[in-house]
Amino acid sequence: MYRATEWLYVVEEELPGQIGINWCYFSLYQINHSGGGAWKVWEQPSKNQGWQAERYAGSLQAFWAAEAARQLGEGAFRRFHRTLLQVRHQQGLSLDEPETLSVAAEKAGLDRARFERALADVARRLPTAGDRQRLATDHTRAVSLGVFGTPMLAFPGAEPVYLKLDRVLSTAEAIDFWEVLRSTAVDRPYVLEFKRPH
Repeated sequence: MYRATEWLYVVEEELPGQIGINWCYFSLYQINHSGGGAWKVWEQPSKNQGWQAERYAGSLQAFWAAEAARQLGEGAFRRFHRTLLQVRHQQGLSLDEPETLSVAAEKAGLDRARFERALADVARRLPTAGDRQRLATDHTRAVSLGVFGTPMLAFPGAEPVYLKLDRVLSTAEAIDFWEVLRSTAVDRPYVLEFKRPH
């Protein structure tokens, strides 16, 4: 996910106004959970008093932090989103550690006091927000489109496309690959899967 995210941010920067990326939430923990359709990761804080000790706690808190950043504006969300993935994958910081979220917020240039207030507000509101919660809404919509993992790109009028990159692309590669992938996904619906053997 990190490499594809970097690729998309580069493309968006290099082609200003030509593409509009709408980042949506998707819970890998939810999609891989064996507890049946009734169990929802986003409901756990209001249903499970010991939820913070569970394996999904770090990713759920990262979602809350992303929502807190979004309350500070779309630019703040995008900076936080990109930076959180960078500190996770470049520096090896764990989402299970609350300090990781603080490090990402600081590196993303978010106002610390405003971010912490927004985070406290999100943590208080979201566990009881039901279907109004963005994670629940985004995840449910993604599943209805056939999304099964990350990263997946959904182009208007085309099936979602799953993508995995083996490295961060250069700027020239990023632009070239964007054109190739977009035209394949949108204009060639007969391409169902393309996978290398390694």
